Amino acid sequence: HIATDICYFWEGASTCSSGVELKKHKEMSRELSNYLMYLVFKCGVMLSSNSQIVHDKAHEEILTTLFEHQQSQQVTLDEKTTVMKIFKASKKEWLFEALKKKSLVGTQKKHEEPSEIKDNAADSHLQKLLQSAQATTSPVLPHAGEVAQALIDIQDEANRWELIASVWSEMLFYTAPRCGCAFHYEHLSTGGEFITHVLLLMKFLGPFLPPPGA
Repeated sequence: HIATDICYFWEGASTCSSGVELKKHKEMSRELSNYLMYLVFKCGVMLSSNSQIVHDKAHEEILTTLFEHQQSQQVTLDEKTTVMKIFKASKKEWLFEALKKKSLVGTQKKHEEPSEIKDNAADSHLQKLLQSAQATTSPVLPHAGEVAQALIDIQDEANRWELIASVWSEMLFYTAPRCGCAFHYEHLSTGGEFITHVLLLMKFLGPFLPPPGA
């Protein structure tokens, strides 16, 4: 979501092969990005405790970044300037995290015996638990900045936004059948949700629905 906003406001050098398609994908991507954030963090759709922790961490990091800027500049930032300020801060953190990780990996390789490497590879369950713990404790903005930079590096802007739109569309199709019957029932009684229409289209135009329990 943060990477999408960064790309949306980015005005660097790039090429564009199709203005109409670019505008369509750009606007659709941002609308889907905002809508899925609303579904997960406002409506609680597929919300896990880990996701909530990461969301709260991102808020703290953004607030810290903006607070430091406002303390020094004494100005209120508009949306575009705010996003670009976050991107600039995230790039600094991203480079710092990359250097720190490289240093730690080099140190571990020096002290790790071949038997220890074998044991670590066998204990995949423990590795997954550690990765999950790392996801909830490591900074969020550096990862967002890294994703945004990878997307910005796609020089053809139309191709960039076609990719972003495809990812968000896939997320929408993944989420629709996993909202739960109670969610759709509750919102139909108060006017309906867009994702309920998506679910019905997936059912009628299918087979797009996941198998039971998936």
